[in-house]
Amino acid sequence: MKKNIALLLLGLLTLLQQSFAGVIVTPGDEQSVDSRLVARALALRPADSYSFRAYMQFGQKPDGDYRYDSLEGKMLLDGRIASLWINNLPILSEGEEPLGALPIPAGGADYFQISLSGMQGGSYVSWGDAYSQTGIRDGDSVEVTMLPANMDVLVPFKLPAGVSAGDVEIITDGWMQGYYNFGLGGFVVGVNLLTTPSYEVRNRFSKVVYQRGTIDPFGEDQSTNDPGSVVNIRYAGGVVDLPFTGNSFFYFEKQRLNGQTTIGGKTTRVQTFMTTTLKRHRLVFEVSGIKGTLHVQSPTTSGEMPDVVPPIHSTPNQWNGHRIELDLPVGQDSLILSIVPDDGQEDVEFSVWVSENGFRG
Repeated sequence: MKKNIALLLLGLLTLLQQSFAGVIVTPGDEQSVDSRLVARALALRPADSYSFRAYMQFGQKPDGDYRYDSLEGKMLLDGRIASLWINNLPILSEGEEPLGALPIPAGGADYFQISLSGMQGGSYVSWGDAYSQTGIRDGDSVEVTMLPANMDVLVPFKLPAGVSAGDVEIITDGWMQGYYNFGLGGFVVGVNLLTTPSYEVRNRFSKVVYQRGTIDPFGEDQSTNDPGSVVNIRYAGGVVDLPFTGNSFFYFEKQRLNGQTTIGGKTTRVQTFMTTTLKRHRLVFEVSGIKGTLHVQSPTTSGEMPDVVPPIHSTPNQWNGHRIELDLPVGQDSLILSIVPDDGQEDVEFSVWVSENGFRG
């Protein structure tokens, strides 16, 4: 057999393209992913071997049909083939002397494709595909761009009173992903490590949403959950409630102005926060990414709402991530905080951190 085959050198390159004559091209735009996230995911779950499936097509037979070979097996990290099946026939078993490379018939093939799965023990940790519609010849090399495989992530969820495990399901980006795992106290979801998909936990029958959030494989749980209620509350005008408890803080990342108001007879975009549970007399506020004015007012039953502190306009020393420390009157437990943008800032993305007494958890 070895006299009748050429060796196809299989080079594994992870997110690094080089230019060779006759090279096999991996589909997709690898620059669209975050390189540091890729490195992090692959480093946390490194492959100790690869399983492969390859398909080669040759010229037509006399009956007009195409000839082809299918190959599958195990490849070691150095590219040697530890086991091999060709057209479902065993050629090489693990424990025998590995082949130096993947074999192809002498003369090459008119079409070639290969799929690799990075394995860690029995777990699937990475994947990659490559193909060539112009064939493969002696001396050609194959570049397979490996990406992290999905990883199972636990989304914790406390069942509401009167709701059974069979009543709830989790939806990520519009697709049903699984049912409640009572033993783990949540849902196990396969997540692409390069994304942070949004999700909802809802009743399978009534479609009432109990919990929603995003799944960040490398972050902390950011879900919002009120297992005692089947009604999700939001406020008109994009108003955001800040339910302070005495030692609490809130962080809002990648926000956009989603409300409007009238100031001095002019309608403008605005982001408004409210609280009715302020326990401390000192509020720390940080805004970055937007230029404008922060208004801190007291809700009153009539007339214009009075300023608790003078309006604070963004300056290099006050905004762009710097702390705004507000000393409040004793007994001031309710506040309205509004970010009013400067001209040209209506559509920018910004972040807000607000805390009682500078508390950060």
